[in-house]
Amino acid sequence: MNDFEPDVRPILMAMRGADAEPDTGAVAAGERMPVWDEAEYGQRERSIRMIRRKGLEKRPGLVRTLVGVIRSLGLRNLLFGLWDCVFIGLIASIVIWAAIIGGVSQTHWLNRTDRLFGLVVPVFVCSPALFLVVHFLVVVKERNLNTLNLIRTCRWSFRQIATVRMFLFGMVSMMVSSLATVLLVRTANPGLPTMIILGICFSSLFLFSLLQMWAEGHLHTVPAMVLVPALWILAGLVIQLMRSEIAPYLMAIPPILSLATGLTLLAVFLVVLHRYCTGDRLEKRVENLGRPVMA
Repeated sequence: MNDFEPDVRPILMAMRGADAEPDTGAVAAGERMPVWDEAEYGQRERSIRMIRRKGLEKRPGLVRTLVGVIRSLGLRNLLFGLWDCVFIGLIASIVIWAAIIGGVSQTHWLNRTDRLFGLVVPVFVCSPALFLVVHFLVVVKERNLNTLNLIRTCRWSFRQIATVRMFLFGMVSMMVSSLATVLLVRTANPGLPTMIILGICFSSLFLFSLLQMWAEGHLHTVPAMVLVPALWILAGLVIQLMRSEIAPYLMAIPPILSLATGLTLLAVFLVVLHRYCTGDRLEKRVENLGRPVMA
């Protein structure tokens, strides 16, 4: 056997039934049952991983999945029965941003700090609006109608289809929020560079998306759909109440640093989507199932 490859003999023994069933006769006679020690268990786990790595095809990452799903299914089938959700999300987002821009243009601010945070807080709270509305409508509709099964094939799994959808929703939300933020900056003239406000917009959108993905992976459907939006609104209220303390720090942030923070969160969002698509986290959970007690 190659010295650089783990020993597969424990797996072959397990397949022959060597450790599948306990020897009841030996137990009755009072003999001590063999127990895996740390070294043997590690050898066994390495053997399992090696067999799985060589025997199973590697799952495609985010880029290959994105290209493959859109090429084979197309946007029409990818969003089968969900165009009304996308339309409602776009209309809701446009109404929200139009109301904010109209309110800002007609408000007479008492001082510069109030004018600044009259812009920052709506941008922070409302940047994830399109992602939030569309994603939640899609989740609710597919759970009620079970329409996702209609577009599943042997090639594309639920995780891959969900990943592509979340990527598309996130990118469209970023474009809509960016346009609305630039219009809002031009209307309010808060005295801050546009890059700082765009950095806040991107940071809010992708941080919200990451928290929402975490909540949906660890909580039930209803708590996951309520918790993060409620925390987001609460965070906006806290920022508004503490605007006098936050304003000096906000004005001292270099524009490039603000924008870089938002783009960094975008990169983290893409990495998390990639790991969700390939199922790395799920595989680790499966590996930990049935872990025996060490001697």
